[in-house]
Amino acid sequence: MRQNIYLALLFIFFVGAGFSQTVNFYYDRGVELMNTQKYEEAVKDFTYVIKNYPDYFEAFHDRGICFNKLNFNEKAIADFTEAIKIKSDYFSAYLNRAKTYTFLKKENKAIADYNEVIELKNDYLPAIESRADLYFQLEKYDLAMKDFSRAIKLNSKVVSIYIDRAKIFVKNNEIDNALADLEIALRLEGQNIEAKLIRGKLLYQKQEYLKSIADFNEIIKNKKTDKEIYQYRASAYFEVGDYQKAYSDFSILYSKFRVRTPELFLKRGISQKNIGKYREAIKDFIKVIARDRQNFEAYFNCAESYSKLGKDVQAIQYFNKALEINDKCSEAYLKRGIFYLNKKDYKTAIDDFSNALKIDKTADAYFYRGAAYYEISQLDKACEDLSKAIEFGSEKAKDRKKKICI
Repeated sequence: MRQNIYLALLFIFFVGAGFSQTVNFYYDRGVELMNTQKYEEAVKDFTYVIKNYPDYFEAFHDRGICFNKLNFNEKAIADFTEAIKIKSDYFSAYLNRAKTYTFLKKENKAIADYNEVIELKNDYLPAIESRADLYFQLEKYDLAMKDFSRAIKLNSKVVSIYIDRAKIFVKNNEIDNALADLEIALRLEGQNIEAKLIRGKLLYQKQEYLKSIADFNEIIKNKKTDKEIYQYRASAYFEVGDYQKAYSDFSILYSKFRVRTPELFLKRGISQKNIGKYREAIKDFIKVIARDRQNFEAYFNCAESYSKLGKDVQAIQYFNKALEINDKCSEAYLKRGIFYLNKKDYKTAIDDFSNALKIDKTADAYFYRGAAYYEISQLDKACEDLSKAIEFGSEKAKDRKKKICI
């Protein structure tokens, strides 16, 4: 009798051991298939394990990873959840479920899982950085800032964290702090295009145009040639008065990126006017006017271009239209006055210079009105205006006064 009981127990032991070996065989084979990207076959092996051993949490977890790879994300979440039910501190299951929730745009659920991961392992950098990214997406900038700063304390060599924190500084309008983080990022990785792009935009915003141009040049050298970069660089060249290069970039925007905005035509036209391409400039100004009949700058610059070409009728027509739109622009009166002065219509020129001076007292307006007064033999008024011009710092007025005033 005792011998029979012993044999029965021995039988149960060997059957159980054989079953355990079989389950482990299928699990190990499943892992091997998963690692060789044979996900459908791996799922079958993990499913066999789960059916025969429902508490095998690793099989749930790994089948969840395979479901992710096969784009069955809801099934993946269900498997990660089962793994967590079996093993409540299963770090990897929380982490992978968080990634899946993120992919499915369920940010709050992902954050909850990252909270669990960080609770289990409070110095786990990828989870802290990922949670910070999600806080940023949800516009919870204070929380994101805390996580990015915490991540930097854990590892001060991760470039992406400095860039992400810089973005929050930008959101908070803390431009100098953002630039400081970007400087660190670029010290760590000198050719990081994203850091250079953000820094270039911020430098442009701070009106440090030459420095911004240097960043945009580096980006373009590295074959990053999208529309936005050319727009910034073109505008920066325009602001520093490098009109030849500005014209070149505006033309790339026109031909390569099919930009057809009034702003492009206006700035390209002004650039062409300043490098002596008056006919081409006029074409661009007329394109602006066709799109915006009340664009003062287009009429004004078109008038100047016609004047440079000696086309008096068109020049005065566009000067007049510009001043119809904005009769408070002293420069428009000044430039039209110079036009009349050159045409020896001195009294009309004096009227325009006087209107300019009512709006804004400048050395040029006094100088040119003095010149007009001299031409109609009103020497006292001419000398008085030249003296005013000198008060405003005009060197040419000094020379002129020495010649005509006693």
